[in-house]
Amino acid sequence: MRTLDASFFQNGKAGLKPQAFSTQEIERDSVAYVASLTANERDLCEVQWQMYRKQNSDSAVGLRAFIVTFCLCDAENVRMFDSGSSDKRLTTEFINAMDAIAKMPSRLISRAFNAASELNGFTESDVEDLEKNSEATANGCGNGAMPQQPVSAVASG
Repeated sequence: MRTLDASFFQNGKAGLKPQAFSTQEIERDSVAYVASLTANERDLCEVQWQMYRKQNSDSAVGLRAFIVTFCLCDAENVRMFDSGSSDKRLTTEFINAMDAIAKMPSRLISRAFNAASELNGFTESDVEDLEKNSEATANGCGNGAMPQQPVSAVASG
């Protein structure tokens, strides 16, 4: 077994590989990818979701489309839609993409959401916290701790 040294962790993007998922509802024999997020990207995703909810009557509707839009990427793990770096405002491009994705077939978006959740360690508890508009790490999840139960294990069961 190899022991990782400081140079591995100083790389900053080590081990980030996207996850393919089927997009057969859109085009036969096609796939899209969800990104493997860095720790900072995951934090930004959670902070921006909380901000978006507060600006939209605290509705949890749209969480799956938000996370899918945030995580969609190319085969090189480069995110397709820039949400911006602010915790005050999302980019217009991101909001437009999220609105379009929210109108896509539920089965497709659920598959993408489950892939993004599993790849990035979103647990069922993390998703519940995001849906309740509580702080994303209030229960100790989402902070790098071992995941409780992956969302996909619950959502697909």
